Amino acid sequence: MTAAYDLLPEATARAKIYEEAAAAPVLDSADPQSAFRLPQLSPSGAAVWHRMGDAGYLDAEGRFWFCGRLAERVETPHGALYPDCVEPIFNQHPRVRRTALLGFGPRGKQVAALAVECWPGQRPRGDAARRALGRELRDLGEAHAHTRLVRIFYFVDRFPVDVRHNAKIHRLQLARALAGRPGLELDKR
Repeated sequence: MTAAYDLLPEATARAKIYEEAAAAPVLDSADPQSAFRLPQLSPSGAAVWHRMGDAGYLDAEGRFWFCGRLAERVETPHGALYPDCVEPIFNQHPRVRRTALLGFGPRGKQVAALAVECWPGQRPRGDAARRALGRELRDLGEAHAHTRLVRIFYFVDRFPVDVRHNAKIHRLQLARALAGRPGLELDKR
């Protein structure tokens, strides 16, 4: 981890927290979690904590659960939805390669939608086929409290991804591309 971003003072101010360190932090070998609580030290001896921009939580057993990037969360009137909690539910469908949770509207009032990239040859063609697959996906979402809000589906050929690795979906870019376009909107059963 770096103490600052090169030539990006605004990004450094958002992501780095400096505090004076009285002594160097110590790793407690009896506590494997202690490594996650230790700050880095800057050349001046100040502790540097880094805000990663990720969301997650520790459960009662001390396990860490990753939820996704904070910038990619969808903030609905009913609460926040996180990509890594929502997308795996829909990715179970055998025709679906991957999905991307999207939010439309102002934060706190966003409407949740799902972009769907199907496996080759599996993308629905025609309105009836889109509605049938949309209903199957809606039914998957109905089975879980945190995915019941997803009622709008967009079927796309290919997601925009990071050029370094095909796994990192550019959800914000995808949301901009789909904004204003009608998705398949389904009501509850």
